[in-house]
Amino acid sequence: MLAFSTTRTQWLLSLVLAFAVNALLAIQPCSSQETGGTLPDLMGDLFDGGLRTITFTTPFEVSFLATGVVLPGVMPTTVALERDGIGFPDDVFAEQAFDGIGDPITNTFTLTGEPLPPSEVPTSPGPSFVFAGGDAVFTGDTSQTTPTTDRLAPPGTPGTYFVDYSFVQTTTALIPAGGGGVAVRRIKLSENNNPLPRNRVFFNYHFFNDVRGNLGDVSRYTLGVERTFADGQASFEFRVPFAATLDNIQTVNPPFDRNFEFGNAALIWKILMWQQQAWSFTTGTGVTIPIAASTELFLGPTNVLEVENDSVHFLPYMAAAWNPNSRFFSQTFVQFDIDPYGNTVFADVPDLANLPTGPRTLPAIGKFNDATMLFVDVGFGGWLYRNNCGRLVKGIAEVVEFHYSTTVSDTDQVEGNGLLLGDLSRRLDVLNVTLATHFSLRGGLEVSSGFGIPVRSGFDKPFDFEYLLQVDKTY
Repeated sequence: MLAFSTTRTQWLLSLVLAFAVNALLAIQPCSSQETGGTLPDLMGDLFDGGLRTITFTTPFEVSFLATGVVLPGVMPTTVALERDGIGFPDDVFAEQAFDGIGDPITNTFTLTGEPLPPSEVPTSPGPSFVFAGGDAVFTGDTSQTTPTTDRLAPPGTPGTYFVDYSFVQTTTALIPAGGGGVAVRRIKLSENNNPLPRNRVFFNYHFFNDVRGNLGDVSRYTLGVERTFADGQASFEFRVPFAATLDNIQTVNPPFDRNFEFGNAALIWKILMWQQQAWSFTTGTGVTIPIAASTELFLGPTNVLEVENDSVHFLPYMAAAWNPNSRFFSQTFVQFDIDPYGNTVFADVPDLANLPTGPRTLPAIGKFNDATMLFVDVGFGGWLYRNNCGRLVKGIAEVVEFHYSTTVSDTDQVEGNGLLLGDLSRRLDVLNVTLATHFSLRGGLEVSSGFGIPVRSGFDKPFDFEYLLQVDKTY
């Protein structure tokens, strides 16, 4: 037993020594050369404004000709109405209306209340509907539905009346913010970026857990390429986001249809304005390209809302990097997201009793402008390991980032044709913290992995946590 233990110990010591010798041999030839690793990219945190709220009033309108009898001796003048004309009228009752001066309006009556079972006329189509009132007008005969100039039939004498009343249902639904689904549309330029122009291709993955609004989990991806010019003092970048998120076409029941959606692309310019030994300052701008699908909302088989995705956003920004020595680094991005044009909103809520059987051409009710947003992102980090001649890993860095996103003004609202388009919150003040590890690998490969954690609560907590993965290939 002792011999076995000694042999095992010797074997383990030999293995450790072999690894140590190999490591020393690997780094010895380049020990005096410049260490590996670059300035790690910021990770980011943006989920976007997320969701729009749709509040619309669905009418259920009823109209029919009825037999009515003015009740003798009742004040104010009251008429009892019967739809089928059989038996004494008792389906619904109405009182004579008055104008603003107090004079009677000839032959016009206002329903005294909601028709209730066992009335023979249509009653509420569901528990969520509210009676919205109605009228009965004396027509004199069945050939018209407008008030007659004839004298009102005497009390107890049957006459013909046109009855019109309605129930309304107020519904609140959620749709993706802008085109292309939740968490795709707005672009934060600090995500997988740093102030230094580079030649690279890159890929981002963001997983958002338990997104607010009961949306569940959302996965977002971004592909991009950056190319330098002007002797490396400037660069041009193109990126396209896409996500497994809400479908751009939603129905009121059931809600939250999901799909794989493309967001709006972005073109980004970066110019290195000033650089010295420890500091680098960059400025630039980006513009979005509205390639994502428009957002639509359906009520049953017919469409009630369409928000076109045709606005171009401007994304001006400034960035700075600080490298006081070969071990520590810090960088900051300050960016605005400005929507100067807005997206056209088309909407019309149909009568539920006469619901169209398919999509319709909707009238425009206005322009919805996304709120101007300010993003402030600050990251600090340090290299735990740097070796330009490592077999695989050239550097390992730990990073902590603080991300603040806020709306500069209240979120827009558009209203018309029985529908109100707004947002879950008129203002956003989101503060998230990201903790990440960055690996600088051989062949110009840069990999970062981390977690984002919201600091605030309520509407300013867009998700429970976020997992982030970024991969860059520089050349």
